[in-house]
Amino acid sequence: MREVILKKSEESEDLYKYVGRTWVEIDLNQLKTNFQIVKSMLAEKTGIIMVLKANAYGHGAVELAKEVSTFGPLGFAVASLDEGLELREHGIKEPILLLSCNELERAGEGIEADLTFSLISKEFGEKLSEAAKTLGRKAKVHVTLDSGMGRLGFKTDAINSLQEVEYLYSLGTLEFSGIYTHFATADGHDFSTGGDLRPLAEEYMKQQKQKFDDFVEALEVRGIHIPLHHVSNSGAIVTKPDFHLEAVRSGIISYGIYPSENGFVPGVQPILSWKTRIMQVKRLKAGDTVSYDRHFVAEKDMTIAVLPVGYADGYDRDMYGSAQVQYRGAKCDVIGTICMDMLMIDCSGLDFEPQVGDVVDLISNQLGNDFINVYNHASWRSTIPYEVCTSISYRCPRVYFKNGKAEKIAWL
Repeated sequence: MREVILKKSEESEDLYKYVGRTWVEIDLNQLKTNFQIVKSMLAEKTGIIMVLKANAYGHGAVELAKEVSTFGPLGFAVASLDEGLELREHGIKEPILLLSCNELERAGEGIEADLTFSLISKEFGEKLSEAAKTLGRKAKVHVTLDSGMGRLGFKTDAINSLQEVEYLYSLGTLEFSGIYTHFATADGHDFSTGGDLRPLAEEYMKQQKQKFDDFVEALEVRGIHIPLHHVSNSGAIVTKPDFHLEAVRSGIISYGIYPSENGFVPGVQPILSWKTRIMQVKRLKAGDTVSYDRHFVAEKDMTIAVLPVGYADGYDRDMYGSAQVQYRGAKCDVIGTICMDMLMIDCSGLDFEPQVGDVVDLISNQLGNDFINVYNHASWRSTIPYEVCTSISYRCPRVYFKNGKAEKIAWL
């Protein structure tokens, strides 16, 4: 990761000499606000495990971990061994949970870095135990229960799951510091019967929680007490306060994005915006065409602008025909096929002359119909906001703002 720390004397305009074509801006003040709002929704005993997987959903895991460390999180969660090691290499001291780890031949690196592994199976546990024994120390684990997600973990309804967890506990090389499960329908959707039935989603989540509780109770009966329980992802944080337990995993909501349309929380706002600058302004005549395969044909004389951003930056090619950008408050259509490094916009309807170097908003951090935001991009791509944020590529530097001023630029 390369970074530039801006001098206090540098104005916001000075960042253009660093960021070049297109860049992402991250509002650290809003990040803190979001964290505090989530914290206010929890009981005093409940801690926040901030989820930083996929480079903090495209926002930059290292910089956000450094910032959130000052807010008092219970810990962090990432998706892989390398993500966890990267945080440790940059001085992050809080507990770090690996939500998955497929590199067991390197488990020793994780143990030595004091990372916590998700214990997903008997075979996984045995290999992890061997690595711990070789190092002469215990490996920290959170038992992962598959209560209905159909993904990683011990199936709660499998006859042998309890015996396998009990066996791994008896090895003495694994420190059972937590236990968790993951909800399949916390976003309020359930398509298992062909249609999207919200009442069914609610009921299924309750069933998963009950399976989790039953499994934990069965472990207690066997003398296995695990201190930290967590089941709530962002959706359940908002809709199920009785599911918060000792910890919650705060993911997409920490970044100001809602996991479902039913989860609006006053004050929580996106912390990410995406911008570029006009590279060239052109005049077209009726009949002129734009971009590859000549999909766009000008029906009349028009003014267009070329923006130095394309699908290699994460601006999805499939958004052709629906996407818009925002230029000085006005919405402009993206025209022609989106290229690898460039796209073109229609500026004909503007009441001002477009200028080379002017800033154009690709994604605003403001909500509402007056803005182009991450939800618009998700709709144009027939996907979810998570994918929009995580697909903004490494070519776009992340600029971190605090108190309205750019403080640092990082190339992820």
